[in-house]
Parts: sequence; C-alpha cells; structure tokens
Amino acid sequence: MKKAGVKVQPTDIFKYLTVVEERLGDNPYLAGEKLGILDLSLYGVTHTFSSKPAHGFFQDMLDKSEKFSKWWMRMYEAVGVVN
Repeated sequence: MKKAGVKVQPTDIFKYLTVVEERLGDNPYLAGEKLGILDLSLYGVTHTFSSKPAHGFFQDMLDKSEKFSKWWMRMYEAVGVVN
C-alpha cells in the first residue's frame, strides 16, 4: 500500500495492533472509560482504511484483533463516518 509517497506494509500496521490492545486493556477507550483525543486520532486514521481499495486490509485488522474490532465499532457508533 502506498499513499503520499510512503510505502506501508500490512505487517508494519499489524504490529501496532498489539500496542493498541495493550493500551485498551479492559477499557472501552484508549484513555480509559471516556472517549478522548487518542481515540479520535486513531479512529480518523483507521477510518480511511475502511473504504475501498483498502477494505480487505482493514478487514484483516478487524479479524486479527477482537479488542481493536470492538473499539472500532464503538468509535463508529459514537463518531460515525469521517469525511
């Protein structure tokens, strides 16, 4: 995947899912019980992956991490579509 002159490999992104999972722990959001700036920032970036042509890659992210998937759906319900 290449955008804005930066080549990103899926394996580069997948290793960061572990960081997100650790940060979430048992909390619904990255900062704890309340939605915060970290959540909004990560959601904005990951939302771009949810549309074509990167949808298959995004689905792999959701499938790889249940915590990320639940967090992302929670964010989608709270924030909606990012334009």
